Amino acid sequence: MKTICVLGVSLREFPQVTVGFIKKGRGEFITGENVRKIVVPSGLQKELLAYCARNGIRKGPIFLAQRGGDLHRVVVNSAMKQLCQLAGVNPEKATPSCLRELYEQTQQELQENISVLLFQYYEKLLEADDVTAAWEGRGL
Repeated sequence: MKTICVLGVSLREFPQVTVGFIKKGRGEFITGENVRKIVVPSGLQKELLAYCARNGIRKGPIFLAQRGGDLHRVVVNSAMKQLCQLAGVNPEKATPSCLRELYEQTQQELQENISVLLFQYYEKLLEADDVTAAWEGRGL
């Protein structure tokens, strides 16, 4: 669940979350014609590498079904709902698509905040240039 929320991984992209990818800490996810650049935060990187060490995963995909195959949506949804019941969270809110939507909304809010900060920084630079060029107070 954390990997979905932090990286915005869809279930189709789970096979691309490999030991090598996590060790490197960055890369691209390719789904059809879409290519997304991904950076793995160091906290998640350490957590996933520790998970791999505990479970003897040395290479290849990190998240597999019990028999070694790809994870199926039904299995993931069921596990998420069980976890929600244990945590006292509404199970209807726990689907991979809901978590991915949360990721996308969070990324959009971050981008908007960054845009505002960049604009404010640009304004400060212009003000500093005005002072440096002694244009302030000349009525220009």
